[in-house]
Amino acid sequence: MAKIEAKKALMASARRERMRRHRRKKELQAQNMTRAEREARQEREARVAAWLESIYEEDADLSAHAVSPRLRIAIDLAYDASSSLYSSLARQLGCVYGLMRRAGEPGLVPSVHLTAAKGDVLEALEANGGRAWRMHRHDASVFEVFADKDALIYLSPDSPNVLERVDPTKVYVIGGLVDRVVLKNKSLSRASLHGVATARLPLKEFFGRQGRRGDKYMSDMALAVDRVVEILMKQYEVNNWDQALAAVFPGAVRKDDEEEGGGGKDSEGSGGEKCPQ
Repeated sequence: MAKIEAKKALMASARRERMRRHRRKKELQAQNMTRAEREARQEREARVAAWLESIYEEDADLSAHAVSPRLRIAIDLAYDASSSLYSSLARQLGCVYGLMRRAGEPGLVPSVHLTAAKGDVLEALEANGGRAWRMHRHDASVFEVFADKDALIYLSPDSPNVLERVDPTKVYVIGGLVDRVVLKNKSLSRASLHGVATARLPLKEFFGRQGRRGDKYMSDMALAVDRVVEILMKQYEVNNWDQALAAVFPGAVRKDDEEEGGGGKDSEGSGGEKCPQ
């Protein structure tokens, strides 16, 4: 037990140091900007804020989904966890908001719904800046918020069904399971209990085609929530799984002249601490 606690403390310390370096890097970048660069950045931020606000208002009416094509994602926060793991999940959701802000155009910004957002998990969200995120928060469970269960597809790595395409008429549910806790069949069982369709991302197929580089990634494929959202967003944009996954995991792509070197597991894919802003 002491070794486990010491490892957790070491991981937390390393995480804080990465975040400190990331903040410092952003501060230095801001200091070195020219006036024109600073004005261009402010203009872009204002434009993105307008996109996010418009999409947020549009999706307040859930009945509008069928007539307004857009990638829609629900994060199911109904899983019990400790306060420290909720904090990790909240940071991952902050990364999701960063991805929303970095989308290249309004049509590529997903609409995100946080369901069962109450109690300790809600406190963790708000402690990590969640009040500013243009994501819809619901007290009710995902199965109550989206009454039409035929519209839901619950993503689970244990599903026997491979997700073939991202359909804008569907709502993709991601379980708010913190990646450091591997719970076999947890999300699959939850979806099946409520009679909701499930699917898994075609990760095994993609990484299997990448040889030894892919094998290194497959050795630790517990994905953070923000990484799953990033995959869905890229697939929605390009409509090609190989292109989408290669963009999200560039280090895993086969390079015949470097087959023995580089690669390694995705250092950012499991923690969700370092993310787009």
